[in-house]
Amino acid sequence: MSVISGSQAVENYISLNLVKVATDQSGWDTLYLNTIDNQYWVHTYPNSEMHGGGQPQLQQVTELVAKKEFGV
Repeated sequence: MSVISGSQAVENYISLNLVKVATDQSGWDTLYLNTIDNQYWVHTYPNSEMHGGGQPQLQQVTELVAKKEFGV
């Protein structure tokens, strides 16, 4: 699975490649879809204990994970 870290890299990848699909109940994790290759990505803040959630991260996930965690 691919991972993209850092504010600028994550923002750039989202704006150029992804479409928002869903947000989890906590409001912290967002599911995106790359419509060109049909790959799902989750935007998270893995260091949530830090102020503001820490550095954002995009992680490529399977369709099964997208369905299980976001109900799509």
